[in-house]
Amino acid sequence: MIAVLIIDMQNAFFEDPALEDQREAVTAACNRLIAAASDSSANVLLVKTEHEKDKSTWTLNMLDDDQGFIFRGTQQAESVAGLATESLPQLVPGTALFSGRT
Repeated sequence: MIAVLIIDMQNAFFEDPALEDQREAVTAACNRLIAAASDSSANVLLVKTEHEKDKSTWTLNMLDDDQGFIFRGTQQAESVAGLATESLPQLVPGTALFSGRT
């Protein structure tokens, strides 16, 4: 089975101005890849990073700095505008969250 993973295409990862300048081009490239995979019947999975405010999912450097990042349910955790996410299954590693097509 062939699968395409679209990883961390979320608002938080484009907050730096240099990265924000590339967001539109990267989003368009991801959309072309999603379309090509769908056309060839390959599976596409959106993989997202999200953390809990209770620190249970924080990385070691987040714990060292005592600063969390990309909390579930925030604007940071949402997919970037324009990304073709309609009806694609989503996986959030480290949590029980998996939403997929039925």
